[in-house]
Amino acid sequence: MVSSTQQNGEIFRVMRSILTSALLMISAYQAWDFYHLATKSTDSHAFAEAGVGAAGIMAMAWLVIRERRRRSLQKLRAVAASAAARQQAMIERDEASIQVTRNFLQSMRIQFQLWKLTPSEMDVATLLMKGLSVEECAHALQCGDTTVREHAASPYKKAGLANRHQLVAYFWGDLLG
Repeated sequence: MVSSTQQNGEIFRVMRSILTSALLMISAYQAWDFYHLATKSTDSHAFAEAGVGAAGIMAMAWLVIRERRRRSLQKLRAVAASAAARQQAMIERDEASIQVTRNFLQSMRIQFQLWKLTPSEMDVATLLMKGLSVEECAHALQCGDTTVREHAASPYKKAGLANRHQLVAYFWGDLLG
């Protein structure tokens, strides 16, 4: 099914082709007539013919310039639409990523609560799952290494897990399906 916009565009292209052809024929005729009259007739007729020929050439130039501008504008609009679509897709992807992260963190908090972890144990477990070492966790939480080790051992015991790797695998296993 052809839309009315496509039909109008096709009609415009046909009419433009007809007008362009007519102007080319007029310009060619005027050039021939100008040459013929310039060699055998009066000067006033020659100047009139030259004016008509120049008008035909200027009309052709105007049509060409207008068509190039139209095409450039179409390309510019297409590029702008494409850029806007890409930007919107990136925004939607980022929003989806943020939502997935929030959901994952929420499921971690719920599981930590089911295991009855203290807030300090939750903080240590979260940092360990992010890949921080015991020393890095101690620095981030502004406490000693021994305190972090004690808080790290408790989630393993309460969850029935042996180590950090099993803790990470517990959550990532659900996420990765």
